[in-house]
Amino acid sequence: MKKRGFTLIELLCSVAVLMVIISITFVFIKPLVKIINEDKIDEIKVFTEDSICFGKLKSKYTNQYIKVAISDKGISIYDKKGLLIKKYQLPNGYVFKYSNGKNIFLLDPNGEANISTTISVKKGRLEKDVLSITAGSEYINVK
Repeated sequence: MKKRGFTLIELLCSVAVLMVIISITFVFIKPLVKIINEDKIDEIKVFTEDSICFGKLKSKYTNQYIKVAISDKGISIYDKKGLLIKKYQLPNGYVFKYSNGKNIFLLDPNGEANISTTISVKKGRLEKDVLSITAGSEYINVK
C-alpha cells in the first residue's frame, strides 16, 4: 500500500519553516515603512517650500501682501482680494503642525513674513520639522 500526503512531522517542519520566514519578514517591514514615510516627508518638504516661495515671489512681483494659511491638511496661498491662488494638500495620513499656534501669516511686498514659526509634518508617531520661517526675514530655513 502506497502512502499519500505528508506525515505529521513533515507538516510540522514545513509550518515551522514558514513561521520563521514570516517572522523575518515582519522584522524588516517596520524599518522599510519608516524609510518610505521619511521619503514622503522629504517630498512634502519640497512642495511646502515651493508653495511658500511662490507666495513670496507673488508678493514681490505684485507689490502687495499675500496671505499664507496653514491647515492640518495643507497650505493655501491667497492674494490681496482673498482669492485662492495656490493650494497644496498633504497626502492622506500626514498632518501639518506649527510651533506658535498661529496658522495664518502675511508676506509683505518684500517677501518677508510677519511671524516666526516652525512647520513640521506628522504621520503617526513620526514627526519631522520641515522648515522654519523668521519674522522680518526674507529667508526660509529648510531643515
